[in-house]
Amino acid sequence: MDILEQHISRWALPKEEIISWIKWDDSADIDQVVIRAEADIKFTRILNVDASVWEQKSLNNGKAVIGRDKLQIDGFVGFTSVYKPVPESERRLHFKVDFIKNEKVLKTISLSTDVIRPVIAIEMKHDRIDISDTTVPTPPAMFRLSNKGRAQATGLAPFIEFTNTKTMTITIKHTKEKIPYESTVPFVLTSEHVVPKFVLKGSGDTLFTMGFKFEDAMGNEYTSELAKIPILKPEKKKAEIPIESRLEGQPTIVLAPIGS
Repeated sequence: MDILEQHISRWALPKEEIISWIKWDDSADIDQVVIRAEADIKFTRILNVDASVWEQKSLNNGKAVIGRDKLQIDGFVGFTSVYKPVPESERRLHFKVDFIKNEKVLKTISLSTDVIRPVIAIEMKHDRIDISDTTVPTPPAMFRLSNKGRAQATGLAPFIEFTNTKTMTITIKHTKEKIPYESTVPFVLTSEHVVPKFVLKGSGDTLFTMGFKFEDAMGNEYTSELAKIPILKPEKKKAEIPIESRLEGQPTIVLAPIGS
């Protein structure tokens, strides 16, 4: 039998509809068309079929069995589906469509698409901050964001945590500085540059952890990789450390306040 056309969406976000169809020579002698999908893929529509197809319990297990007599028009079947889990990384999804006659498979069509997502990574300039010499300016915690995924990230909201702080008092200060939109990092959208600072009082060591919450266009929520930097402060004299999103002279507008 001859396949005249086949299509599947090139990619989709989690929970975004995947669209596919197949056209074949309508004179082909077949009894059934069987569509199989991977686990966690849910069919949302089967096109060009009788309504009774939707009564099949096997649909919940990623299998649609369509008798030729259930096709409204010979030579075409389409379907839409969604993949709901949010994967840790981008992944490939596979579908198989079997054309069957007398319980024998005459032809199998394989269809594949990618579930994509934003993957935000944080690159820190320093692997630690040492404040042993209070006579020189304290180096900033300088970072840069990059998107290793293929989907756009929006609503970036930073979070900062400190551990092992029993001998120190830490205060976080926030300021906002409007700057023109300029970014060498694709798919990252914000309109403000936020330069938080934190003030350390007391002496000791602490672990500074920073990450970002963000979303994609479907409203799926994500958390970036975490950046962790030890801070060494042997002296009790107060120290102020700015957090800057400039690394090696490249401005990156990345810190968006929550709700902006």
